[in-house]
Order: sequence, then C-alpha cells, then structure tokens
Amino acid sequence: TDETRITMTGGKTGILYGGGEGISCTKKVSMTVNNPEGVYDYVSAGGSNGYTGDVSVYLEDFKKIGVVQGVNRGHVDNIIINIDGGKDIGNAYAGYEVPDPNSTASFDRSVLNVKKSAIPAGLYCPNVVPGGNNGKDLSECEDETELKKVSINYI
Repeated sequence: TDETRITMTGGKTGILYGGGEGISCTKKVSMTVNNPEGVYDYVSAGGSNGYTGDVSVYLEDFKKIGVVQGVNRGHVDNIIINIDGGKDIGNAYAGYEVPDPNSTASFDRSVLNVKKSAIPAGLYCPNVVPGGNNGKDLSECEDETELKKVSINYI
C-alpha cells in the first residue's frame, strides 16, 4: 500500500494499527484519533508484522487508550507520535511495549511528543517511556546508537 489515512471520529475498536497485519508493506501512514468517547486497548503506529515506512500519529481526543506504541511487530522506518489531548493513556512507548523479550519489532527513528498544555486540561499519562527496539528495552539500554533513535519531548 502506498499511503493509508486513518481518522477515528467515532465508533469503537480494540486495536488501531497504522500498518498492515501479517506480511505487508505500507509506505506512508497518517492516523488521527479525535473521538471524545473513544476507548482503545492499543494504538500502534506501525502494523502487526511486515514493513511500514513513515508514520505520523495524532492523538487529539479520546476517553482511554491502554497502550500507545510506535511499533508492534515488524519494522517501521520513521515514527512520529503526537499526544495533543485526550483523557487517559495507560502507557506510551516510542518503540514497542516492554517487557516483551520475544519481540522482533524494530524502528529506525521514533519521536514521541506530549503537548504540555494537555496535562492540566485533563490528560493522564503516567508512563511515557522509550519502550523496546530490536529486542532491547531502551529504558535499560546503554547502547548510544540505539538511544539516539528515540526522542521524547514535552512541547
């Protein structure tokens, strides 16, 4: 797939994947969640296996997201996740959810931005962390090459 655009403004689903599921190739993804009543178990920028190129995620409004992650399985080149609003996120990972010692997920670059003004406006997100990449928990990693692939910003 050359380009995928996902916009959630209503409805319900357990998992949102930006990329494909199974053996897949998605070159460009833009995902927006602007659903004040939205409840999601997972919002994953990449797919659930396969290859995803460039992904941009905009989380504008929602009730609850269990896990936000840059990649689930497979590989993503470049990830940008913007948390601009919403109410409750259990965990936000630039990479994949850790601990997951069996994950083979990987990415080249991931940027996770949290809008500071969303916090006093009601956003609750106690865990904003690097997550995993290439089988490593980046929160415990000392490999400078891997650490340079992640950026977490409060803007």
